[in-house]
Amino acid sequence: MKRILTVLIIWIVLAAGFSSGAAAQTFATSPIYLSKEAAGGQQVDYTFLIKNNDQREHNYSFQILNLQKEYISSLDYKSFSETNFSLTAGNSKKIDLKLKIPENSKADHLSFRAVLKKEGNITKSLPLNIKINKDYQLTIADYPRDLNLISGENQSFSVTVGNIGTETLKNIKLKFELPKKWLIENIKPKQMDLKAGEKGSFNVDIFVPSSQAAANKEISVIAYNQHSQTKILIGSITVKKNPNYFLVILILLIIMIMGTIYYFRRFGRR
Repeated sequence: MKRILTVLIIWIVLAAGFSSGAAAQTFATSPIYLSKEAAGGQQVDYTFLIKNNDQREHNYSFQILNLQKEYISSLDYKSFSETNFSLTAGNSKKIDLKLKIPENSKADHLSFRAVLKKEGNITKSLPLNIKINKDYQLTIADYPRDLNLISGENQSFSVTVGNIGTETLKNIKLKFELPKKWLIENIKPKQMDLKAGEKGSFNVDIFVPSSQAAANKEISVIAYNQHSQTKILIGSITVKKNPNYFLVILILLIIMIMGTIYYFRRFGRR
């Protein structure tokens, strides 16, 4: 019973801090829990909702304070430092904040604030905290930064991942983003477990379609499991046309020429 009462009291206190029906604006965040925990490589998302409950239009500014810029992977407005906007009576605006925790973050926790100003004056200030869990930390130790591939052929390369945390990481997998029509035909093993300090390699079979022209392309890869995710790494790919492709074209061209000569010799001109 004590546990239920504690949860209810915390919820009531937080709810009172988020919004009030009589206030000129509502300022809320999702998830409702202001303190979160994340491992290196993970992304933490916040959604802020600002609503003008007043009877007239107001000018607002939204600002994140005391957070290092390197932790911001994206903010859906051009300016990270401050976002200015106006809301007519009864209208609302949503702001999405995405925080990327680096694989090898030196910090144990992040503390920052989301501040809303109305007509230049601070009206709401929400404290946000993220505890960085260093027990689970995954990294890509080695991968092909430069590859030469031939269109129309299956080729292989390896990706080495490492557990730089203090706990065992289970069910580690790879995920790729490829150019259109390219295929990852096989990954061995499909997944792996690594104890603290261990490394392991995935063997990857990739197929480049024969229709792919000679070009420079990019592929991206991440390693992940339920506790951690590496940053996105990008490899540069140089694609060359299969020499057999040109041989086939040449043979077809010769056949067409010989067929044309045979036709005119046999039937002549009409």
